[in-house]
Amino acid sequence: MINKKLILVILILSTITVIGYVLYKQYAPAVIANELLKDTEPAFLPKKITEKIKKVKTQTNQLSKEVIKDIHASNITLDQLLKALDEVTESKANLLLDDINRLGEIKSSDQIFDLTKKHFPVDFDVEPLREPFRKKADVHVLQKAIQKANEYRDNKLIDFESAKAIVKRILIEKEKEFNQSIESN
Repeated sequence: MINKKLILVILILSTITVIGYVLYKQYAPAVIANELLKDTEPAFLPKKITEKIKKVKTQTNQLSKEVIKDIHASNITLDQLLKALDEVTESKANLLLDDINRLGEIKSSDQIFDLTKKHFPVDFDVEPLREPFRKKADVHVLQKAIQKANEYRDNKLIDFESAKAIVKRILIEKEKEFNQSIESN
């Protein structure tokens, strides 16, 4: 009798765990992306954390708007970009990061652009994005981004597939905003 109850409890707990994990994998990226796109932060957070969140939101929103503008100016579609993101794997991203780390000191944004182009070949011309990349990604910005990428990878701060899903969701929302602004003008 006790064995049957124990088996039933273990089965229920296992089922809840699996369902929770599936829900997390499916919905967490959407929730995080939506929070990054919102203009307000939760009121219950300490001011120090709220300020950090505001900074990340501002940077994320600005960068994603600029990416959408740049791809439109370069005659690249969001579908092409999303397809390219789908083809990025964690192992390919790690190989890129390893190659970048082997460079030592970064001398120009072209180094990063060329390595990225080498590691992630796509079926569209990315060269029109080189100039906007040069303008927005100076050496200092790239060094900070690489440092953050290493921290996230080394400390496993976010699941790679979840991060990819968040980026895709934000780009889709910014594309909608871009199209609405064009239609309203």
